[in-house]
Amino acid sequence: MVAGQEAVIYNRQTIYPYLSRSASLIHPIQKYLITIETGDYGENIDPIDLEVMDIVISSLKIVF
Repeated sequence: MVAGQEAVIYNRQTIYPYLSRSASLIHPIQKYLITIETGDYGENIDPIDLEVMDIVISSLKIVF
């Protein structure tokens, strides 16, 4: 759950190499897809970036 909405949180590793973590959810009026992403080159994402992403996700409030 993100901001009271069902969400999908996933990691993606590209060949380049680039690793990202994304959180995607559909806006309550079902008209928009909201995606929050952090990433880094290589095979690891800096723990600080992941912590900031968690803070953003936990404080997200959707207004419509």
